[in-house]
Amino acid sequence: MFLVGLDIVGDKVMEVNVFSPGGMGHACRLNDANYFEEVIKAIEQELD
Repeated sequence: MFLVGLDIVGDKVMEVNVFSPGGMGHACRLNDANYFEEVIKAIEQELD
């Protein structure tokens, strides 16, 4: 898998999100950064 999200609680993996890894918005707000453009570029490169 190229882009997935993990839901982790304590030391347990609760869920692996392969269709909707939605934590990127939270990461952007947490780090005051915009990761979307770089992720989209990486996906486009993977598809080429």
